[in-house]
Amino acid sequence: MRPGYGFSGLMVRKDLVDSGRFKTFRDLKGMKIAVGTFASANSSAVNEALKRGGLTWADANMVELQFPQHLPAYANKAIDASMTNEPTSTQAVQNRLAVRIAGNDEIYPDQQTAVFLYSELFMRPRPQVALKFMRAYIRAVRDYNDALADGRLAGPNADEVVSLLTEFTFIKDAKVHREITPAAIDPDGKLNLKGLRNDLAFFKELKLLQDPNMTVERIVDTSIAEQAAKELGPYRARRN
Repeated sequence: MRPGYGFSGLMVRKDLVDSGRFKTFRDLKGMKIAVGTFASANSSAVNEALKRGGLTWADANMVELQFPQHLPAYANKAIDASMTNEPTSTQAVQNRLAVRIAGNDEIYPDQQTAVFLYSELFMRPRPQVALKFMRAYIRAVRDYNDALADGRLAGPNADEVVSLLTEFTFIKDAKVHREITPAAIDPDGKLNLKGLRNDLAFFKELKLLQDPNMTVERIVDTSIAEQAAKELGPYRARRN
């Protein structure tokens, strides 16, 4: 969660903000809050927002709801708040259904919201192929990073990146890509292990894991990414 690139954020229904029912994180107490799914980074981010108000997961009424469904749920006053990803969060603000209280980059700056995974059956017997693929991936990530500027896709090669995203992702409107807050990806493929450890502790607290002895170190191996970044050399952002 790079500062300025919180593509997921805490939203509160606009009438609750306008009326003064919600003023601070403490006011989340008793609210019906939507998350994408309980066993996810999304729910752990809500937990961090609750902690900022001195609250716990049990202090709110948590419901699972896919992000596009957050819009009609707000319109029907079926939910009070949510942790919503782009582009739904921007649409909720534009439609005056909800107010964006804070981005995940503010609430939970250490969070690792997603990772790129290799199958062990692929990586172990074919390490050179895995390395070649990772080099290509990190080169692509660096091109993507060059398109980021001031919390938007507005960098030197933004037109090219927006064109690719419009073609190959589910958001088919280039204008939307330029309006929303994009995700930022580490140009060396590094992971934030501190955030992963915090999420794991939260999942254990909710008893979502069958193995209580699971640790981040048991399942994370960044050697391929480290080697690829070393071979590519330091990332140097493209200039206008």
